[in-house]
Amino acid sequence: MREACPMTQKLGSVSLQTDPLPKVVILEEGGLDPFVIRTAQRIIADHPEKVFFNHCPACNALARTPRARQCRFCGHDWHYNGDSQ
Repeated sequence: MREACPMTQKLGSVSLQTDPLPKVVILEEGGLDPFVIRTAQRIIADHPEKVFFNHCPACNALARTPRARQCRFCGHDWHYNGDSQ
């Protein structure tokens, strides 16, 4: 009998080797783009207090990172607006 890999042991009953239709395949049904969109929507719905969208105060475009202080679209810079960061 083949020994189970460590990942299979951690996942418990969910095993990609033994399940006829793994949960990952079910979640990815319809292609990668719908899967990514559904996953993002679920994360935002389940954890809204942990998700932060950093928008440019001038043009409202989404900044590159949560800590960015310069807009890549309009060039607006908000580094020195009184924030302690």
